[in-house]
Amino acid sequence: MKLSLPKTVAVLALTFLTAGFAGNAQAAPQQDTSEKLTLANSHCVVRVTDQQPDGEYVLSDPACYETLTELNTALGFQNPDNEKSVGKQIRNQTKVNSDMLSFSQPAMTMGAEEEPEEWVIGRHYDYLDWIGPPTFTIMGSDCAGGYISLYGHLWDRRISSTINGCELITHFDGYNMLPDIYGGETTFAPGGNLTTLNNRTSSVQYFSWDLN
Repeated sequence: MKLSLPKTVAVLALTFLTAGFAGNAQAAPQQDTSEKLTLANSHCVVRVTDQQPDGEYVLSDPACYETLTELNTALGFQNPDNEKSVGKQIRNQTKVNSDMLSFSQPAMTMGAEEEPEEWVIGRHYDYLDWIGPPTFTIMGSDCAGGYISLYGHLWDRRISSTINGCELITHFDGYNMLPDIYGGETTFAPGGNLTTLNNRTSSVQYFSWDLN
């Protein structure tokens, strides 16, 4: 009479034999599954490095941090763990310490020999009421109406609230400051929540009356 092992026993036996052979072979390297810090899941800052003839800012590669406190510390803000305090510093156009940031691209010089003073011209949040992560911070040296276009960007149609480093930050639902269906929505300093353009922003313009 032919004896057959129950399926469970057979599977266990096969597993044991496979493990025995594997023990004599070199172990395969473990895949690194740790989540990388990206614009989609962390707190990132970019700097304006140039400007196109139509006013669009050219941005650096992002420098990203796991926590907002780490980013605020790198920017040189006081009370980095208090976002309300940091927000006030952003609105006052407090100069940031870009030396602590690992940017490979220099700031936009506007013809000056030395790099200009930079501040946060705007900070955008994935949620209402200035809550992240993620957050997206823009460093620049003027508020003269330059803009960013988010075509193909992880932050396209994602912004829910903004802190103003420029007096007026206008959000557009089309690329290149073109109104699509809902037009534009402006947050005035100190900033605030988006309503019509919540999760619909595809380009952002930064402007102040004094044209810093």
